[in-house]
Amino acid sequence: MDCGEHDGKIAIFLAEIFPERIKVSTCIHAIVLPISGGRLRVRKASKTEALKGLAPSSLLTPLGAGHSGFALLGRLVDTVPAYWIELGTNTRAIPPCIESLMSF
Repeated sequence: MDCGEHDGKIAIFLAEIFPERIKVSTCIHAIVLPISGGRLRVRKASKTEALKGLAPSSLLTPLGAGHSGFALLGRLVDTVPAYWIELGTNTRAIPPCIESLMSF
């Protein structure tokens, strides 16, 4: 298993572990930006906030798409709604909360 390390975070390449479970493509219905702490709640994020939240980890890491991916990321942000989710401490409540975003 190849793993990369960046800023104390470990990257595990799921395609190497479960290649049969990885889809070639999928539909993205929403962008969800997590925030640690607080109480579990969801609020709308602006397109600028979504882009700022996604860009560092999606574009600027050693495994990221670099500057060439910025336009693609911008089109994604323009296409789907974005939300902040404050995770709180009740981890069991998080999946239903994320599922509820599909009805917004």
